[in-house]
This record gives sequence, C-alpha cells and structure tokens, in this order.
Amino acid sequence: MNVTWSGNLRDISAITALCLAGSVWAGAVWAEADGPDYLRVVDVASNDVLNIRAAPTARAVKIGTIPHDGDGILNHGCINQMSYAQWQAASPAEREKARKRVWCDISYRGIRGWVAGWFLAEGSAQ
Repeated sequence: MNVTWSGNLRDISAITALCLAGSVWAGAVWAEADGPDYLRVVDVASNDVLNIRAAPTARAVKIGTIPHDGDGILNHGCINQMSYAQWQAASPAEREKARKRVWCDISYRGIRGWVAGWFLAEGSAQ
C-alpha cells in the first residue's frame, strides 16, 4: 500500500502539535481523578447506619442515612486525604489518625451530603 502526502510540513507540524496538546490535557484530567466512582459502606454494624451530614464534620446536621450494607454510593470526591508521599512517610499510627479525618461528598438515593470516609470502600454502580 502506498500513501502519498500532498500537503506541506507546516500541516504536519500543526497536526502533531494538536495531538500533543490533546494528550497533555487528557493526562491532566486523569491526574485529577481522586478515587473510585462508586463506594460502599464498610465497618458499620448490621444494626447501625452511616449518617449523611450537611457538612464534613460529625457535628453537622444529619440529613440522611445509608444502611450498613449500602452500595452504589456516588463519590463526588473526598477531602483531608494524605498524598501518596505523605502516606509512605507516615507511621502506622499516623496513617490511622489521618484516615479518621477523611470526609467524602456523596450522593445516595437522592440525598447529597458528607459521610465519614473511614466507613467507605470501593463499591459498584448497582
């Protein structure tokens, strides 16, 4: 198969530049991802629930609940997470303390709010 090009080098340079710019932008978007799309409840007793709060603090108004086996919780992002470098440098005690500061902005069955991140793990869309 023979391929011929009737354009000039400027056209090739422009196409190459656009492709490179697109790949850099896509990489930047991918780097902003901060966890799974869906979450599930973990470490909550079968006779208990996970509270959904209006703000990322245990003192905030409770606006809903998720059952102990809740799944399909849409993740809008979590705050107060250690970076990977911080996690690597931290002791097990420091990691556990940091884990208890994470709050996640979620949606569950029409309610959007905040839940304690230490009761969440990667879930499914259901």
